[in-house]
Amino acid sequence: MAVINDVIDRCKDSYLGDKDYHIKITKEFSDKGLIVLVCRHDCVLWFINMGPNGEKQYFMLAMMQRLLRELPESFTVGFFYNVICALHREMEQWQLLPHCLPCLKFSTPVFHSYGPQWLCQLSYHPYKNPKFSHTDGEGCEREWNLLNGVIPMCRISGVSLPLLYNTEY
Repeated sequence: MAVINDVIDRCKDSYLGDKDYHIKITKEFSDKGLIVLVCRHDCVLWFINMGPNGEKQYFMLAMMQRLLRELPESFTVGFFYNVICALHREMEQWQLLPHCLPCLKFSTPVFHSYGPQWLCQLSYHPYKNPKFSHTDGEGCEREWNLLNGVIPMCRISGVSLPLLYNTEY
């Protein structure tokens, strides 16, 4: 009889309880963040769901490649990204999208331009590059500001997590 009880206990432990199952599903399928590509006029072109891994540079590379497929080869495109100095260096070092590099210009959004090293500030600040005119590169931040009221509606609905842990009624 003791052997059967041990087997039953191990079997029970191998299944997720309702509480654990809800938490696992929440972590697995919830959005971790979005990356947005906006045009010069701050109109959204594409959203990419970052998924469970968070922000990675390949999302930006995918957006660059997707945008350049839509445009004629003669176009020069300026890209703003928070850590564009690192992305630009890696694109050159590892020959990522080598056919795209000649038609790309890179800059850091003004709000993030004082974070990198001094040399990167000089090289990638939009006001120091005449090709960017007086563009601040903060279109994505303006989009997030507009979406601020929608964010609570995107959270997982259902039983709230504090209630799941509350065993006293």
